[in-house]
Amino acid sequence: MAVGDSQTVGLVRVRRWALAGTVALLGAAVALRFADLTGPSLWFDEGGSLRTTDPAGFAHMLSGLANTNHGDRFQPLYFIGLWCWRQLFGDGVFSVRLPSVLFGIAAVIVLWLGARRLWGDRGALWSLVFVVPSALLLQHAQEARPYAMLIFLSSLQTVLLLGLTGETHDSRAGRSWAFWIVTGVAGFASILTMLYSAGLAAGDLVAGRDWRVWLRRWVPAAIASVPALVFFLSSRVSSAPSDAQVTKLGGSVLRNAVFAVYGTLVGTSYGPPIQRLQASGGVSTLLDYWPALTVFALVAVALVVAGVVALRRGRPTATQRHQTTVLAVALAVSYVLMVGFTVVTRLNWQPRHSFFLVVPVALLVPLPVMAWGAGGDDTVRAAARRWRPAAAALLVALAALNVYSLAHYYADPAYARDDYRAAARYISSASGPGRPAVLLNGVIQLLQYYGAGSVVNGVGADQTALPARVAALTGDAGSVVLVVNRQSSWWKQPESIAAAMSPDYRLVRTVDFPYFSIYTFDRTGAAGGGAGS
Repeated sequence: MAVGDSQTVGLVRVRRWALAGTVALLGAAVALRFADLTGPSLWFDEGGSLRTTDPAGFAHMLSGLANTNHGDRFQPLYFIGLWCWRQLFGDGVFSVRLPSVLFGIAAVIVLWLGARRLWGDRGALWSLVFVVPSALLLQHAQEARPYAMLIFLSSLQTVLLLGLTGETHDSRAGRSWAFWIVTGVAGFASILTMLYSAGLAAGDLVAGRDWRVWLRRWVPAAIASVPALVFFLSSRVSSAPSDAQVTKLGGSVLRNAVFAVYGTLVGTSYGPPIQRLQASGGVSTLLDYWPALTVFALVAVALVVAGVVALRRGRPTATQRHQTTVLAVALAVSYVLMVGFTVVTRLNWQPRHSFFLVVPVALLVPLPVMAWGAGGDDTVRAAARRWRPAAAALLVALAALNVYSLAHYYADPAYARDDYRAAARYISSASGPGRPAVLLNGVIQLLQYYGAGSVVNGVGADQTALPARVAALTGDAGSVVLVVNRQSSWWKQPESIAAAMSPDYRLVRTVDFPYFSIYTFDRTGAAGGGAGS
């Protein structure tokens, strides 16, 4: 067999393996995003989605979004869509989570197409190695929250922008319109997406260095974003961002900035459970998990080093250099803008808030393996033989870390989110006419969703006069059940809840569920009677 024929046969084999791997990974992506979809209870934030999309009426829902100070006002598109979805398909757990599943699958496909455009079939396969088991992508694809949709829109916006480079003006015309429209829609989907759009614009300018081309591309995109910007700036909190009803920053911005990188790469269930971090103060718990966190840090740093080496010593094409520059600058600039946004708003920055970071990461992860290109002189080929296998091993290691994170998420109760289902069942059995239940913190609509319909809404009760407030809410009942969701972030008093209720009430029992503490108290003194103890 001639040398040329041998090379052709080898190339066909490589393509067949890449095709088989791509089909297998895309199938796994679909299966994983449907797996155990209805198993976990709807949690705190998902209860907020149900509350925001109350079926009282479309006009009522829009008015609520327009007039609230809640952070959901700044990501309205998802809630408009979810309200319509609920009218058509109902309120079951599978139904309300299904839109995120579909957006999550669509995001995987779009990112695969973008990686294929940038790196070819083999590079796209390496991107899928990270994307398919990504704990961040998978967890948000299985919850009734906006983030799967936002990741999809950011992915589509990015891939459309990359498609505008290296082609003739005629072939770009249709894609330019699509890019402008998607940028406008993404802006209306979330104010945070605008930070990423600014990062993409910066990356496009740095990579292209042609003001005229850049203005023709980005001025229409900016105009398409104006309606969303007007809507956001019309909020009552636009002049005082710190007044927005969001969970406030409780520590340093640096801590949250590091947490965002960690969560983007391996999800929030890789290291210590968040609930344990909140309860312990953090440092001692982090030290308990130092082996896993050290492995993560080594893999992350090694991947960055491998990528830099591949760019400097490899043979990427001009288009690949241009587009990796766009992505790298977009990643850096949008990350810095998120730091500034956190400083201004005092938002408790979680990895989900910087959802857009996963998009350039997913498209850049094949770089350490693929930027060596084909051919080259002996020096390049020798460097590729040294670095490419190590880089491939690092990508496999990153995927393994995400699988480890998912094992925690699915199988370890310590990583479970708020279990409203179990809490509602217990409340229904523990409370009754002579022992009313009072919700002090949480989403009452979600307890009602799971059947605890007689719970008294005590959210917002004065913590400094808690016994008097409980007595007023329950009509001086002789026995009460107090329900507290996310106590560590709500209770601000120096003493425990049991101590704060004393001497008017005596603690009978405490039952805990993930993110729930449920207390049963008997009234003391002449007014009490201790019913039901």
